Amino acid sequence: MALWTKAQHLEEVHSIYGDHFPIEVRHFLASWIEDKAWTDIDLDNPQHEVYVTNLVASLIQELENRVNNMGGAEEMFLLRRKLLHALENFKVSDSHLTSFQLKQLVQC
Repeated sequence: MALWTKAQHLEEVHSIYGDHFPIEVRHFLASWIEDKAWTDIDLDNPQHEVYVTNLVASLIQELENRVNNMGGAEEMFLLRRKLLHALENFKVSDSHLTSFQLKQLVQC
């Protein structure tokens, strides 16, 4: 999470995130994301496609697990809603997530 702590203060990082991959998801999964070997992934290499597909499925599962374990605290209501919305979008469009968002995650 140390990388995210530094990166979140850079203006160009804020411009990368949006509805396609909310900055809240990046923040919420910072330690999980940083534990992955992103630099070893060549998203243009067809041999990495299975790994990337599994990584996307793992990201979706991790987000779902963490959202489900958040509890119902009132102060977490908006964050939980945003994360659930992102989760549903990821589930619907995981092939799009595979090609586009992962390229952005690799850069950040």
